[in-house]
Amino acid sequence: MKDMNFFAAYKTSGKKLRDGGKSSSSFKRIAILVVVFVILALAGIGGYTFWLQLEINRMDAYLKAPEVVAKLKEYREVKLLNDSYKQYAAILDDLSRQIGLEPRVDSDLINRIYGAVPGGVQITNLAISKDAITLSGTFTSRDNIPALIRNLKNAGRIRDVFVENESSGNTGNTFAARCVLEGGRAQ
Repeated sequence: MKDMNFFAAYKTSGKKLRDGGKSSSSFKRIAILVVVFVILALAGIGGYTFWLQLEINRMDAYLKAPEVVAKLKEYREVKLLNDSYKQYAAILDDLSRQIGLEPRVDSDLINRIYGAVPGGVQITNLAISKDAITLSGTFTSRDNIPALIRNLKNAGRIRDVFVENESSGNTGNTFAARCVLEGGRAQ
């Protein structure tokens, strides 16, 4: 009978001699590569996070420096002034367009209206319709409204003045007046 050594095909470690132990060693190599990749990735991410935190701290210190704070304050003031100029230019464009639509309204009439405004009254809106000009604004004393009406009637080129709205509230005293132009009809 043939000598059958059933256990001769195995090493003492439990692997078969036929595959040469390649399958388990390749799994070990892949596992080692994955572990090394994960460790390197974590180290890279940690280093990058640390560097970003240093940059954030450096930028925060720079932004809190007195010269930067002063420049930022100056920028805000200039931006506010620029926004005011843009709003003023938009109002002038709108007023010019409205003046162009009504031939009886010109810069002379607008200057007369603003010249008739007494102290304590501020015009916040001026709208031009076909036969009239509507003024909206604020006032400090109730005596200002009759003075405004009298001054507008005496300014010339305005036939009549009607107060459409006058109110006093927690936001201040406001009014709206309608100036009927000469040659126009009261509505």
